Amino acid sequence: MADRYSKVNIIVIGTLVVIFSTLSIYLLSNIAFVYSIVLVLVCIRMLGISINSPVNHSILLDIVGKDNLTKAVPINQIVSQLSQTLSPLIGGLFIIILGYHYTFLIESLLLILALVFIKKVEVSCSKTNKTNKTNKTNKTNILAELIEGINLVVKSSTIFIFILIAAVINILGASMVLAIQTYLVLSDTSQIWYGIVFASSPLGIIIGAIVSRKIKWGNKLLYIAFIFVSGMAVFNILMSFNMNNLYMFCLLFFVSGICEYRC
Repeated sequence: MADRYSKVNIIVIGTLVVIFSTLSIYLLSNIAFVYSIVLVLVCIRMLGISINSPVNHSILLDIVGKDNLTKAVPINQIVSQLSQTLSPLIGGLFIIILGYHYTFLIESLLLILALVFIKKVEVSCSKTNKTNKTNKTNKTNILAELIEGINLVVKSSTIFIFILIAAVINILGASMVLAIQTYLVLSDTSQIWYGIVFASSPLGIIIGAIVSRKIKWGNKLLYIAFIFVSGMAVFNILMSFNMNNLYMFCLLFFVSGICEYRC
């Protein structure tokens, strides 16, 4: 969908899904909290976020252009990781000051405000597409495109391995974060350490993005990526042996974040 249809329209649809689910959770929590319904609304919210995620990365090509793409990607990564680092802190302050209910309301209002700025992105995309001669005039069937993409992945061992590695990293990464959260809660760790632990990896990714802007990897990029994938695995293993030492754990999580960006 991100490659075939208007990226801005997809972002609008995904954002509207998130707004609907978040506002519904806010209203339901004030009227009558029903766990099963809230669980469905949370799943719908994640669906909206999942719709937006691929587009948020691919839309850079429409806004920036291929010539400046190598500079734009690290900047985008820095901004993204900064937001992921600061969002829990700001959200936590909102929860402490206003409570959970109004935090849902504030998120919905901010997303509505974001929809206004998306129109500016749409204008930028249309200007870029006018100067880009690669506009799709003869679109093939979407099923045929899907089959073609699958065949490309199967035939290219390099692409297949990278997609497989990315899938494993995402699945195990999500499990690891959940395991860390559960451990911190059960061990009755202070909230300050809770924030420090989960800020260490995004900070490492930010550092990795900044450093990557200064280095020209050249033809060795694929080999270097494999090295950093292995490095991330090593540091994650070392983290498991230092769960009781939060200082060392945060340091290893930080370095793992640097390797994660390079991957």
